[in-house]
Amino acid sequence: MQNIPFWKMLVSWIFPLKIESFDSNKNILLTVNLQYGQLVVDSPNANFSFGNLHYVFQEVIASLNLSLEKKHDILILGFGAGSISEILKNKNIKHKITGIEYDEAIIEIAKKYFPYVLIDSEIIFTDAYFFAKTAKSSYDVIFIDLFNDTFILEKFQTKKFLKNILSLTKPNSIIVMNSMTNAKKLFKSWNNVFKETNYISVQENKVLIFKK
Repeated sequence: MQNIPFWKMLVSWIFPLKIESFDSNKNILLTVNLQYGQLVVDSPNANFSFGNLHYVFQEVIASLNLSLEKKHDILILGFGAGSISEILKNKNIKHKITGIEYDEAIIEIAKKYFPYVLIDSEIIFTDAYFFAKTAKSSYDVIFIDLFNDTFILEKFQTKKFLKNILSLTKPNSIIVMNSMTNAKKLFKSWNNVFKETNYISVQENKVLIFKK
Protein backbone atom coordinates (compact mmCIF):
# COMPACT_ATOMS: atom_id res chain seq x y z
CA MET A 1 0.00 0.00 0.00
CA GLN A 2 1.16 3.50 -0.77
CA ASN A 3 2.05 5.80 2.12
CA ILE A 4 -1.30 7.04 3.41
CA PRO A 5 -1.54 9.46 6.36
CA PHE A 6 -2.61 7.80 9.59
CA TRP A 7 -5.54 10.18 10.01
CA LYS A 8 -6.96 9.03 6.68
CA MET A 9 -6.65 5.43 7.81
CA LEU A 10 -8.69 6.27 10.89
CA VAL A 11 -11.33 8.27 9.04
CA SER A 12 -11.79 5.44 6.53
CA TRP A 13 -13.36 3.38 9.32
CA ILE A 14 -16.15 5.97 9.51
CA PHE A 15 -16.70 6.52 5.77
CA PRO A 16 -14.78 5.69 2.57
CA LEU A 17 -12.26 8.25 1.29
CA LYS A 18 -11.73 8.67 -2.45
CA ILE A 19 -8.05 8.39 -3.36
CA GLU A 20 -8.17 8.57 -7.17
CA SER A 21 -10.59 8.05 -10.07
CA PHE A 22 -9.79 6.35 -13.36
CA ASP A 23 -11.78 6.48 -16.58
CA SER A 24 -11.30 4.86 -19.97
CA ASN A 25 -13.11 4.44 -23.25
CA LYS A 26 -13.71 0.75 -22.49
CA ASN A 27 -15.19 0.76 -19.03
CA ILE A 28 -17.23 2.67 -16.51
CA LEU A 29 -15.63 5.08 -14.06
CA LEU A 30 -13.50 3.26 -11.48
CA THR A 31 -12.47 4.76 -8.16
CA VAL A 32 -9.74 3.74 -5.73
CA ASN A 33 -11.15 4.27 -2.24
CA LEU A 34 -9.75 3.85 1.25
CA GLN A 35 -12.21 1.82 3.32
CA TYR A 36 -11.63 0.28 6.75
CA GLY A 37 -7.94 1.03 6.37
CA GLN A 38 -7.67 -0.86 3.07
CA LEU A 39 -7.51 0.24 -0.54
CA VAL A 40 -10.41 -1.01 -2.64
CA VAL A 41 -11.53 -0.43 -6.24
CA ASP A 42 -15.19 0.43 -6.82
CA SER A 43 -17.43 0.95 -9.83
CA PRO A 44 -20.35 3.39 -9.45
CA ASN A 45 -22.69 0.79 -7.92
CA ALA A 46 -20.52 -2.11 -6.79
CA ASN A 47 -17.18 -3.23 -5.44
CA PHE A 48 -14.86 -4.02 -8.37
CA SER A 49 -11.75 -5.45 -6.68
CA PHE A 50 -10.83 -6.13 -3.07
CA GLY A 51 -13.48 -4.98 -0.55
CA ASN A 52 -16.64 -7.14 -0.41
CA LEU A 53 -15.72 -8.93 -3.63
CA HIS A 54 -12.43 -9.98 -2.02
CA TYR A 55 -14.32 -11.63 0.85
CA VAL A 56 -16.47 -13.52 -1.65
CA PHE A 57 -13.47 -15.05 -3.40
CA GLN A 58 -11.66 -15.73 -0.13
CA GLU A 59 -14.52 -18.00 0.89
CA VAL A 60 -14.75 -19.61 -2.53
CA ILE A 61 -11.03 -20.31 -2.88
CA ALA A 62 -10.89 -21.75 0.65
CA SER A 63 -13.67 -24.18 -0.35
CA LEU A 64 -11.71 -25.46 -3.38
CA ASN A 65 -8.97 -27.02 -1.21
CA LEU A 66 -6.32 -26.48 -3.88
CA SER A 67 -3.15 -28.51 -3.39
CA LEU A 68 -0.18 -26.63 -1.96
CA GLU A 69 2.20 -29.14 -3.53
CA LYS A 70 1.57 -28.64 -7.26
CA LYS A 71 1.82 -25.53 -9.38
CA HIS A 72 -1.56 -24.61 -10.82
CA ASP A 73 -2.08 -23.12 -14.27
CA ILE A 74 -4.79 -20.56 -13.58
CA LEU A 75 -6.90 -18.52 -15.97
CA ILE A 76 -8.69 -15.41 -14.70
CA LEU A 77 -11.25 -13.97 -17.10
CA GLY A 78 -11.75 -10.48 -15.75
CA PHE A 79 -8.45 -10.00 -13.91
CA GLY A 80 -9.48 -6.58 -12.58
CA ALA A 81 -7.06 -5.10 -10.08
CA GLY A 82 -5.86 -8.55 -9.00
CA SER A 83 -8.01 -9.53 -6.03
CA ILE A 84 -7.97 -13.26 -6.87
CA SER A 85 -4.22 -13.17 -7.42
CA GLU A 86 -3.67 -11.69 -3.96
CA ILE A 87 -5.79 -14.38 -2.30
CA LEU A 88 -3.82 -17.15 -4.01
CA LYS A 89 -0.54 -15.57 -2.90
CA ASN A 90 -1.72 -15.18 0.69
CA LYS A 91 -2.71 -18.85 0.79
CA ASN A 92 0.70 -19.88 -0.56
CA ILE A 93 -0.90 -21.63 -3.52
CA LYS A 94 1.71 -22.12 -6.22
CA HIS A 95 0.42 -20.74 -9.49
CA LYS A 96 1.03 -19.27 -12.90
CA ILE A 97 -1.73 -16.87 -13.88
CA THR A 98 -3.00 -15.90 -17.29
CA GLY A 99 -5.15 -12.84 -16.71
CA ILE A 100 -7.59 -11.65 -19.36
CA GLU A 101 -8.58 -8.01 -19.04
CA TYR A 102 -10.43 -5.85 -21.54
CA ASP A 103 -9.57 -2.51 -19.98
CA GLU A 104 -5.97 -1.32 -19.76
CA ALA A 105 -7.02 1.30 -17.18
CA ILE A 106 -7.72 -1.31 -14.49
CA ILE A 107 -4.23 -2.78 -14.95
CA GLU A 108 -2.80 0.71 -14.53
CA ILE A 109 -4.61 0.78 -11.17
CA ALA A 110 -3.07 -2.58 -10.28
CA LYS A 111 0.42 -1.39 -11.26
CA LYS A 112 0.08 1.75 -9.16
CA TYR A 113 -1.67 0.45 -6.04
CA PHE A 114 -1.32 -3.36 -6.04
CA PRO A 115 1.85 -4.18 -8.05
CA TYR A 116 2.51 -7.44 -6.17
CA VAL A 117 -0.59 -9.04 -7.74
CA LEU A 118 1.09 -8.94 -11.16
CA ILE A 119 3.98 -11.17 -10.07
CA ASP A 120 3.75 -14.55 -11.87
CA SER A 121 0.89 -13.16 -13.97
CA GLU A 122 0.71 -12.76 -17.74
CA ILE A 123 -1.88 -10.12 -18.63
CA ILE A 124 -3.54 -10.29 -22.04
CA PHE A 125 -5.65 -7.33 -23.14
CA THR A 126 -8.53 -8.80 -25.08
CA ASP A 127 -12.23 -9.59 -24.90
CA ALA A 128 -12.87 -12.64 -22.71
CA TYR A 129 -15.45 -14.03 -25.14
CA PHE A 130 -12.95 -13.90 -28.02
CA PHE A 131 -10.22 -15.44 -25.85
CA ALA A 132 -12.42 -18.35 -24.77
CA LYS A 133 -13.34 -18.99 -28.40
CA THR A 134 -9.78 -18.95 -29.79
CA ALA A 135 -7.39 -20.00 -26.99
CA LYS A 136 -5.46 -23.27 -27.35
CA SER A 137 -4.07 -23.63 -23.83
CA SER A 138 -5.66 -25.58 -20.96
CA TYR A 139 -5.88 -24.71 -17.27
CA ASP A 140 -6.25 -26.33 -13.86
CA VAL A 141 -8.53 -23.59 -12.49
CA ILE A 142 -10.57 -21.04 -14.43
CA PHE A 143 -12.03 -18.04 -12.61
CA ILE A 144 -14.70 -16.01 -14.42
CA ASP A 145 -15.54 -12.59 -12.99
CA LEU A 146 -16.97 -10.62 -15.88
CA PHE A 147 -19.15 -7.96 -14.35
CA ASN A 148 -19.83 -4.57 -15.89
CA ASP A 149 -20.80 -2.66 -12.76
CA THR A 150 -23.71 -4.76 -11.42
CA PHE A 151 -24.51 -6.91 -14.48
CA ILE A 152 -22.99 -9.58 -16.70
CA LEU A 153 -23.10 -9.05 -20.45
CA GLU A 154 -25.50 -11.44 -22.17
CA LYS A 155 -22.77 -13.07 -24.29
CA PHE A 156 -21.10 -14.33 -21.11
CA GLN A 157 -24.32 -16.02 -20.00
CA THR A 158 -24.70 -18.20 -23.10
CA LYS A 159 -24.18 -21.93 -23.54
CA LYS A 160 -21.74 -21.20 -26.37
CA PHE A 161 -19.45 -19.21 -24.08
CA LEU A 162 -19.57 -21.85 -21.34
CA LYS A 163 -18.82 -24.63 -23.82
CA ASN A 164 -15.79 -22.67 -25.00
CA ILE A 165 -14.67 -22.37 -21.37
CA LEU A 166 -15.09 -26.12 -20.91
CA SER A 167 -12.78 -26.71 -23.89
CA LEU A 168 -9.96 -24.95 -22.00
CA THR A 169 -9.98 -27.39 -19.07
CA LYS A 170 -7.69 -30.26 -18.09
CA PRO A 171 -9.01 -33.66 -16.87
CA ASN A 172 -9.41 -32.51 -13.24
CA SER A 173 -10.02 -28.82 -13.74
CA ILE A 174 -12.25 -26.48 -11.74
CA ILE A 175 -14.37 -23.69 -13.19
CA VAL A 176 -15.56 -20.87 -10.93
CA MET A 177 -17.95 -18.16 -12.15
CA ASN A 178 -19.09 -15.18 -10.11
CA SER A 179 -22.70 -14.09 -10.58
CA MET A 180 -25.60 -12.46 -8.81
CA THR A 181 -28.52 -14.37 -7.33
CA ASN A 182 -30.87 -13.08 -10.07
CA ALA A 183 -28.81 -14.25 -13.09
CA LYS A 184 -31.47 -16.74 -14.25
CA LYS A 185 -30.29 -17.00 -17.87
CA LEU A 186 -26.76 -17.83 -16.73
CA PHE A 187 -28.01 -20.48 -14.30
CA LYS A 188 -30.03 -22.14 -17.09
CA SER A 189 -27.03 -22.13 -19.45
CA TRP A 190 -24.76 -23.43 -16.69
CA ASN A 191 -27.07 -26.36 -15.94
CA ASN A 192 -27.33 -27.23 -19.64
CA VAL A 193 -23.56 -27.28 -20.15
CA PHE A 194 -22.32 -28.73 -16.86
CA LYS A 195 -25.37 -30.80 -15.85
CA GLU A 196 -25.01 -29.83 -12.22
CA THR A 197 -25.33 -26.83 -9.96
CA ASN A 198 -22.73 -26.42 -7.26
CA TYR A 199 -22.50 -22.96 -5.81
CA ILE A 200 -21.61 -20.83 -2.84
CA SER A 201 -23.81 -17.90 -1.90
CA VAL A 202 -22.01 -14.98 -0.28
CA GLN A 203 -23.96 -11.78 0.33
CA GLU A 204 -25.72 -11.04 -3.01
CA ASN A 205 -23.24 -13.07 -5.02
CA LYS A 206 -23.89 -16.62 -6.21
CA VAL A 207 -20.60 -18.22 -7.24
CA LEU A 208 -21.04 -21.24 -9.53
CA ILE A 209 -18.49 -24.05 -9.26
CA PHE A 210 -17.86 -26.98 -11.60
CA LYS A 211 -15.33 -29.68 -10.75
CA LYS A 212 -14.53 -31.85 -13.75
